[in-house]
Amino acid sequence: MATWAELERNAPALADAGRKLIYQFGQMGLAFLATVRRDGAPRLHPICLTIVDGGLYAFILSRSPKCADLRRDGRYALHTFPPVEVDDELMLAGRAAGITGDQQRVKRGRGELLPGGVIGGGNPGAVVQFSIRPGQDGE
Repeated sequence: MATWAELERNAPALADAGRKLIYQFGQMGLAFLATVRRDGAPRLHPICLTIVDGGLYAFILSRSPKCADLRRDGRYALHTFPPVEVDDELMLAGRAAGITGDQQRVKRGRGELLPGGVIGGGNPGAVVQFSIRPGQDGE
């Protein structure tokens, strides 16, 4: 399973272009995330991302269908939004892993720290962090 840091080491031009596409709208990255529903059909929704300390992380509402998809079956495909002026895109596929407990503290774009795991306890607006690691096929 690759990390964003490995992508930066092995393909720096691709990582730089990908970072620009992820952050093209501001401090928080945005992209489309495709997950696998329980019935096997795809689900596609926009999500917020950040790249911190060599990792790519997604912030997903804990009660959302896509969060349930990733908890049950971590397979994903991620596509950036194409910029208006060119038809560039970044597509990553692999397996997302939920961040739990004190495994990780992740900085958001504005610099504040978010604790690992579910943010906000059991309330409906709670957010779950997922590590998005490109290149794992889920086998």
